[in-house]
Amino acid sequence: MVGSDLLYLHRHLRPGDSALVNSLVHDPRALTALVEPAGEPHRPRGFVRLYDVDLVSGFGFVETVVAQARSTSRGLGIEAARLLLAFAQDALQLRRIEAKAYAYNVLSVNALRRNGFKQEGVLRKARVYDGEAWDIFVFSILEPEMAVERVRDTFPDFSLFREEVPA
Repeated sequence: MVGSDLLYLHRHLRPGDSALVNSLVHDPRALTALVEPAGEPHRPRGFVRLYDVDLVSGFGFVETVVAQARSTSRGLGIEAARLLLAFAQDALQLRRIEAKAYAYNVLSVNALRRNGFKQEGVLRKARVYDGEAWDIFVFSILEPEMAVERVRDTFPDFSLFREEVPA
């Protein structure tokens, strides 16, 4: 159900395989964080990943993977994506983040919308799944929209360099 290029590339490997871990940890244009429920450390349910980050243009892509069905109904992926978007906005100063979702993956489409993403387009019949051609929806969120979403969150400011305010 997840259109992750990373997972597709490493689909033949076990979760702890060193090639997969190296791809997650050593990609200079990506940041991957594990999704763990509060109060349940060391029990990852998935990951959220910011990738193909272009710091000069202030642009990147996000993908969220929650591997357990009971965890999706708890909103873990939505909250993890919000947290990573806050980091991307504050620390990396990204102004635009894109995501894609398959038309049949209603949970992903709804999660993106709940996080303030706007649908920009459709890649028509671009994915074959279970013998049927499906659309891929293209979403984005811009910096002003991220700021609006941040109003309801209680995440700290992740800025790495704060401007000193003269006294």
